[in-house]
Amino acid sequence: MLGAVTQVTERVELLTYVTCPTMRYHPAVVAQKAATLAGLAGNRFTLGLGSGENLNEHVIGAGWPAVAVRQEMLEEQ
Repeated sequence: MLGAVTQVTERVELLTYVTCPTMRYHPAVVAQKAATLAGLAGNRFTLGLGSGENLNEHVIGAGWPAVAVRQEMLEEQ
């Protein structure tokens, strides 16, 4: 959807919700998608990143690390 918006607007700022590139989504996939959108949108795109929350991320079934561990994982990614 954001890619389509880049093609029909010139000034609208584009951003994602907070994405967790450590457990559910592979960081390389997140980076590739963000780079593609940034190329389409120029300086109008912002990627939101965070360390995740149990409510949304526990569904992958891999256990849930403490916040300090998740923040270290985010920094590494």
